[in-house]
This record gives sequence, C-alpha cells and structure tokens, in this order.
Amino acid sequence: MSRLRCECGHVMYDITDFLPYKAHIREDEDMQKPVELLSDLLARYVEALQQGRGSAFVKDYFLTRREDWKATYYPDRPLPEILGALIFDFWNDYDQTMYECERCGRLLVQVGDGPNHYYVSYLPETETRHVLWSRHNHHPYGELDE
Repeated sequence: MSRLRCECGHVMYDITDFLPYKAHIREDEDMQKPVELLSDLLARYVEALQQGRGSAFVKDYFLTRREDWKATYYPDRPLPEILGALIFDFWNDYDQTMYECERCGRLLVQVGDGPNHYYVSYLPETETRHVLWSRHNHHPYGELDE
C-alpha cells in the first residue's frame, strides 16, 4: 500500500519506514504462534550451522518462500543480518497494519490478508491524537519509566 485515503479526505502515504502514524497489531489469539514457529526455525538453523550447512539452509529456506533475491543475498551474510531476515518474516506474518489519520484521528485497521484486505475506520471519542507514536522514540506523553 503506498497511499490510503481517510474518510475525512486526508491521504496517508506509506512509502518509507518508521512512520509515526503507522503501527502493527496482533490478535491475542496469535501472540504465541509466531514465537513457536520462529523457535523451531532458529533451532533448525543452529543445527544446520553445527553441521556446516548454514548457508544451504538459509538459501533453501528463502527459496521455499519464493523469495529468490533473499536466497541469493543472505546465505553468506553476517550472522546478525541472517537472523534479522529470518526473524522479520515471522514477526510480520501475524500482524495487521493500522494507521492514524493525522487530520481527524481516525484509526484505520487492516482486515484480511493479501490482495483482498481492506481497512475499517474507528473515530476517536476524544481529542487525544498520536496514539500510534512510538513511546520509546517519540516520547509524545513524556519519558517512560525504565
């Protein structure tokens, strides 16, 4: 999605990372599943590393996901890059996207997956805005207690 029009007419653009008006949500029923799947994947990767076939494992993994460029790029990258690529897919597979309109404050929440997804909007009952801003980077409500 490169742009999304709110019911108030405001257009939100999603053409870069780290947008303050974009967030991801995960249903409570799906909180554990990605961790379980990721734990299994990382255990198999560690086993492959111990057997000297870590690069082949990474290549095969991305090929089975039909991500050919990753299959070519990642097998011989530094370990933190490989782990980041493996983790990122699992982290996002169970998320839905939501946006906060900067004009009216509506939350637009993704429903469904793939090409058939759409957004449902929720209008806030108060004037509170920036509810999706990062509490750790933007500090819109003051510093957090550590």
